[in-house]
Amino acid sequence: MATINADGLLLKYGNEGAEVARGGELNTLGPNRITEIVIKGTELPLTATTASSGAVVNMALTHGIQIPSGARIERLDFLVETGFTSGGAATLNIGFVRDDRSTELDFDGLLAALPVASIATAGTFLEYVKGTALAGVLVGAALANNGVVTADYDTAAFTAGKGVLRIYWNFPNTN
Repeated sequence: MATINADGLLLKYGNEGAEVARGGELNTLGPNRITEIVIKGTELPLTATTASSGAVVNMALTHGIQIPSGARIERLDFLVETGFTSGGAATLNIGFVRDDRSTELDFDGLLAALPVASIATAGTFLEYVKGTALAGVLVGAALANNGVVTADYDTAAFTAGKGVLRIYWNFPNTN
């Protein structure tokens, strides 16, 4: 299990230290930076929650896929590579936990309750900007803290599905 040392560095041990990253930052597009993340439906946990101890439980994508404080989320693109399925009415949430990996920033701040029916067909391309239905409250906003990307499901588990999420972000001009 990974730990954070006194200097705030994330330390991984054993097999976890050898895991291949699922995402990262791509070359910039004009003023925007792009962070791309692979989302696999069968690997998502039930709704991310904060335990009474303050520790985050049932969280995915906890290591290394981070967007810095002050960054403004401009838009999200979601491309379905393999259609998502569920034995029920699964919904997908994507958001952030703070870089201490124990404090919620907003678990559905990017996408809130995206239904399985919207991502059931391979090749589906969805774009979200501020004001788009299902876009979280952090789309169009600047992050107040560093955010590590999280993903989870509500209602029912996904039984299949793979998609690529691209987060377009930049640092607003404050001059």
